[in-house]
Amino acid sequence: MLDSDLAFLDPLYGSRPNWQQCILATLEYAPAALRDNEAAIKSLTERIDASSQQIIVLHKKTNREHKDFAKLQNSAGRRLWVKIKHGGKKDAVEKKLEKEEREFLEALEQEQAAEEVRAAMQTEKDSLASKVCSPSVRGRRI
Repeated sequence: MLDSDLAFLDPLYGSRPNWQQCILATLEYAPAALRDNEAAIKSLTERIDASSQQIIVLHKKTNREHKDFAKLQNSAGRRLWVKIKHGGKKDAVEKKLEKEEREFLEALEQEQAAEEVRAAMQTEKDSLASKVCSPSVRGRRI
């Protein structure tokens, strides 16, 4: 950058010796910081994409577990079949129902936890992206 490029700052800093070098020295970190920021954004984007794929799998599992639970809960025939299968024990149906409900709730918790992690990563990515100038602004001279 030439001294003439920073001439508009003369009224503010003109009385200080070597003021242009001081300003440039304070900005020397900027290219490295920009590269670090862009690398972090790229990494977060990849992690968000992987998390989204995991959430899709967890959502399918949650739906499957919910269907199993709902079938047993709402079907008298299935409840009778479970009771017969376990030798006519009354508590067999309740145990099976509790097991299916527990599996459904665990799957739902896993899905919700993964969505929270993805949302946190998205927030972090948005925060980093707001610190980076757009490419059209970055190339302009001051």
